[in-house]
Amino acid sequence: MRRLRAFLALPGSERRAFFEAWRWVCASRLRLRLSGLGPTLAAWRRPTSASMPLPAAARWVRIAGRYCPGGTNCLVSSVALFGLLQRAGVPGELRIGVGMVRPRLDAHAWVEVAGQPVNDTLDVARRYAPFGELHASTGRP
Repeated sequence: MRRLRAFLALPGSERRAFFEAWRWVCASRLRLRLSGLGPTLAAWRRPTSASMPLPAAARWVRIAGRYCPGGTNCLVSSVALFGLLQRAGVPGELRIGVGMVRPRLDAHAWVEVAGQPVNDTLDVARRYAPFGELHASTGRP
């Protein structure tokens, strides 16, 4: 109940930003499941007049992911943020990398703008070796 009251106390623009991020997170989850990474990235690359400031977009995607039915992971959240940024005309890059997370090999996804991670820590590229640029048609390097 406290979270609902805090949400309702937000300005309308912030509530709209949350719902926009939530829509992107849930749509990304569904689209990835149904059509895979390549077609999802291709669809998300079309710019529109929508815009959400970069720090707000990353924050709202992180929060909205908690409320997406079925949950999310780093790939879903990063694809959603990538889509939001693409639609706003921000030249972000989706990065996917692998790294050793004791005792196993692990994969991780994040978004970079101008070479800087926006939804992860600055050292993410040291912890995970990123693949090259992903092609929208296949989702592969």
